[in-house]
Amino acid sequence: MDQLEKLETSTPISSSADKFFNFFRNDMNQLLNLVPGNFQSVELIRGEDGSVGAVKRWKYVLGEISLSVDLETVAIDDGARSITFKAVEGDVLMLYKAYEFTIAVNDGLVVWTIFYEKAFIAAPPPDAYAAFAIMVSKLVDLYLLTH
Repeated sequence: MDQLEKLETSTPISSSADKFFNFFRNDMNQLLNLVPGNFQSVELIRGEDGSVGAVKRWKYVLGEISLSVDLETVAIDDGARSITFKAVEGDVLMLYKAYEFTIAVNDGLVVWTIFYEKAFIAAPPPDAYAAFAIMVSKLVDLYLLTH
């Protein structure tokens, strides 16, 4: 990754940090029910769900565009409550040669860090994905507070 760039965004959460982390580690498929307008389907392509090496194909809507991505779980740190995913195939790789993100959950805060390398000079930074992550975080937080 020659021109690796970083974009970080965060939002406060009211739910337990452990519950929030465990949702993204073990129950991320629930996003289909929580945000059906944005998540259309998910399929386990390889590996064991919730484990390093697992690859899932997500079909989602960003803005008004239907997209897909194969995300590999590349790191899970239970102690730090962080998970790193890497795009191994899909539409996001038309804009970025490399696209990887980490979600880290602390008491009262979730931080999303996106590492990317532009596929071409005019490719925009992944601001839309950062905003999408915050929207999803807020909805998951509300869900966890009531379940």
